[in-house]
Amino acid sequence: MEAPEPVKIEALWRFSIPNPEPLGRPIISIDDVWFDYTAVDENTGSKKPKEGWILQEVNFGVDLESRIGILGPNGAGKSTLLNLIMDRLTPIKGSISRNGNLRIGHFTQHSADKFDLQLSAVENMLNAFEDSDDQGIRSFLGKFQIQGTDAIKPMMMLSGGQKSRVAFASLAYRKTYLFFVS
Repeated sequence: MEAPEPVKIEALWRFSIPNPEPLGRPIISIDDVWFDYTAVDENTGSKKPKEGWILQEVNFGVDLESRIGILGPNGAGKSTLLNLIMDRLTPIKGSISRNGNLRIGHFTQHSADKFDLQLSAVENMLNAFEDSDDQGIRSFLGKFQIQGTDAIKPMMMLSGGQKSRVAFASLAYRKTYLFFVS
């Protein structure tokens, strides 16, 4: 039996996310929000009692100094709340106000799926940011350890971690104000 190859430990690397321009307060205001996917019982057609809704009377504000963690068990409404904030869902009751200049980034395990894997990381970024130049994109990707030939070979040849770094670099390049990781 052959001995396994030694474990390769990658060097620690650091990166920074560019700061966006200032925004007025609040950047998000959530006022008396109620939401449920099945507010009406599909079997009986009757209204589901509000006490059983996923989100009930949610109130809070977010400004640029806010640091928020959303924790809870499965089914508690964490992703639902994020989807409401990102305007992917509409509250049944209440309102969510966002600053008109707010840019939100959402990073998931599937974030790399948005890229054309036939293209390189540089080509994908240039397509996404048409006002950018090749050298600026290469330099920015380098901060996320996508350098040299890795930056110009088709993304299908990158590892899962490298694809995730390209996805995260894309969010950072946008100078988003809020990052959601789920």
